[in-house]
Amino acid sequence: MTALCAMNCSSWACQKSIANLLFARTVTKKEALQQKFSTESLRLTKMESVEWRVDYLLSSSCAHELNKPSVQLKFNVRDPPPARCPDHDDTQEAQHSQGKERSVAFEATPDKLRVLIHELQAARQLMDSVE
Repeated sequence: MTALCAMNCSSWACQKSIANLLFARTVTKKEALQQKFSTESLRLTKMESVEWRVDYLLSSSCAHELNKPSVQLKFNVRDPPPARCPDHDDTQEAQHSQGKERSVAFEATPDKLRVLIHELQAARQLMDSVE
């Protein structure tokens, strides 16, 4: 390619020849790029299910009367599959096609739950605007 550029040709045939060389090089690199992107792309955790319940705390050992609600949340999530090695075989791919499932549980006050819901709605609107 440098030899073609050194010739300093301005003819249409010469420019077409350079374009064809660049296109051929791009096509040969396409599979390598796709493989690289598939192994190193952003992988996100997937939400499988949500379990929740609301408890109303009447009293505790410290305070005789509490009278406040408490929200128990449990997210069942699946981690992304591990990045594939370029030298993998198909039997390993079947084993790693899905990531590990795990649970994330926490307790929140009604105010904190409202904040969480608001932030999730804002994130959803942002994601929808990108599409």
